[in-house]
Amino acid sequence: MSGCLGSDSHPGADHLIRITGQVGVVKPFESRSNVEHDLGSGTMISRWHRDAGATVLSFERVTYKAAHEDIVYVSAPGRQPRTFMLRTADPAYQTRGQVGVGSSYDQTRKAKTMSCGNVLHPDAEGTSADCQIGLGFRHPIVVFKVRDGHVIEVIMAAAAD
Repeated sequence: MSGCLGSDSHPGADHLIRITGQVGVVKPFESRSNVEHDLGSGTMISRWHRDAGATVLSFERVTYKAAHEDIVYVSAPGRQPRTFMLRTADPAYQTRGQVGVGSSYDQTRKAKTMSCGNVLHPDAEGTSADCQIGLGFRHPIVVFKVRDGHVIEVIMAAAAD
């Protein structure tokens, strides 16, 4: 897929959530220029810096309205910004097992390779939990944020310890 998506429905767009951490066309640690080649230019929401010992990391939060995604990019001095985190509340994004925003807690927790934690009120309409898929230690993860018994947001983190 290439070029600007151009519409809210963006027919033919890739909305698959993969165990590798890829959400739609966006991959963990992908360059901002590659993301914007696929999604078009985004709108900067915020920028901040964090001291990482020997260097200062820069973070930029950018929204892509046509793709219904917010992406946080991270970069070190002289380096190209890369995807660090992605958030979406769009129900179009789903796993192969059709888990995504709007899915019930029960459907989410039963999905292949899914692990759920921080569970409050299990087996009730008011269930809250954080469920995740991913490749494990030091690899990208995808978190399915469950509130009131349903997934309300999907978050990709490029690396997790």
